[in-house]
Amino acid sequence: MDDVLSDLRVLPRRRDGDSRGWLLKVAAGPEGRAGGGFAEAYVVEARPGAVRGHHYHRSCREWFTPIRGSGRILLEDPGTGQQRTIVVSGDAPVTVEVPPGVAHALEADPAGPLWVVAVATHPYDPRDVVAYRVSMPERERAGP
Repeated sequence: MDDVLSDLRVLPRRRDGDSRGWLLKVAAGPEGRAGGGFAEAYVVEARPGAVRGHHYHRSCREWFTPIRGSGRILLEDPGTGQQRTIVVSGDAPVTVEVPPGVAHALEADPAGPLWVVAVATHPYDPRDVVAYRVSMPERERAGP
């Protein structure tokens, strides 16, 4: 099996704002490199300390951009067990591109909820979703 994590991308984002508020572009057409586009977008909330996901998609590619709160995106290659954890925050947004075959879960920090905008190449289809429990590395503790 190929190393599916090698196709993972973390894309920098810039939040532009003024006295009226802010704007954050979470997806751009050229990023839709698998099949040439996006099929749906949605907002996911993980409540404080909660974990959502624990699955992978057979053919759907997804992009996750935090817009509020902080937490982790936990990723694992079910074929090799290789793992990657990406710390995310709405205060310093990035977009994490998750290719098909990479198991993923969103974990909110215990201090507050995590809101993430998700964009997908395919409309939701339960036949494309495979349940997979992503390993949960321990959180690093601040201070002594």
